[in-house]
Amino acid sequence: ARPAADGRGDARLQHHIRDSAWLKERLRVLATDNGLKR
Repeated sequence: ARPAADGRGDARLQHHIRDSAWLKERLRVLATDNGLKR
C-alpha cells in the first residue's frame, strides 16, 4: 500500500489542477464578455 502522505499529495495536486482549469475557464469567459461588449 502507498503511504498516506502520498495520497494527500495527490489530492492536493488534483485540487490544484482543478483550480487552474477553473481559473483558465473564468479568464476565457471574461475575455469573451469583454470582446462582446466592445
